[in-house]
Formats: sequence, C-alpha cells, structure tokens
Amino acid sequence: MSKKQTSLLLVYLIILVLFSAIFFIVPFNRINALWAAFIFGIVSIIVGGGMAFYALFSQGSLTSKIYGLSILKIGCTYTCIQLVLSFIIFIVGTIKALPAWIGVTISLILLAAALIGLIGADNAKDMIVGIDDKIAQKAEQYKDINNKSRQ
Repeated sequence: MSKKQTSLLLVYLIILVLFSAIFFIVPFNRINALWAAFIFGIVSIIVGGGMAFYALFSQGSLTSKIYGLSILKIGCTYTCIQLVLSFIIFIVGTIKALPAWIGVTISLILLAAALIGLIGADNAKDMIVGIDDKIAQKAEQYKDINNKSRQ
C-alpha cells in the first residue's frame, strides 16, 4: 500500500473512530432511530472511502483519473450529508421520540442517490475516455496521411 493510500485510509479511519466515539460517549437516548442513524453513518464512511479509493487509485490514464474526481466528490458529499443527518437524528431523537422509519427512509434514499451517482459518473468517465482515445487515434491517422501526402 502506498503512502497516499495509507493516508486516505487513515483519514477515513479517524472519521470512523470519531463518529463512533461521539455516538457512544455522548449520552444520547439510544432508541431504534439512533441505532439506524449510527449504522447508516458507518455505512456512509465505508462507501465514501470505497468511492475515494476507486476514484483516486484505480488503474488508468491520468485523464481517466481526472474524470474520476467526480466520483470522489459524490462519495465525499454523500458521507458528509449522511453524517450530518445522523447527528441531527441523534439530537432530535434524544429530545423527542423519533420513529426509526424516518431516518431509515431518508438514509436509504441518500445511499441510493450516491450509488446511482457513482454508476452515472463512472459510465460518463468511461465514455469520455473512450471518445478521447478515438480522437487521439483519428489525429494520429490524419498525421500519417498528411506525412505520406508530403512525400
């Protein structure tokens, strides 16, 4: 594992430990809604980390990696939104009894949106890289034709 991969892994592990520590140290009223929010928070950290690793360390050209940054943005955005939502549920659930289905439904919608965004961004990246490759091949063919016509 490279230093960059280790650093990224450490960042996500720190976020995971901090999130878990806050959940278990702060005296929240741990009803079902809070446990659901906690689990979805953990899932968001894992999914966001996976998207970050995929975006930054997948094999491919530099162009492919640059277009993969949208995947990184989707993963980070999903993780941040889900963690904020989890904290809101922690606070509201401690003040007032909160049905678990509300947090679960919102969290599932967020997770689905993040996964759909990942699929769309990955397909768009592959399509753009394919078009760039075709353009580079055509440019090379035109250069060859131009060089042959000058001879």
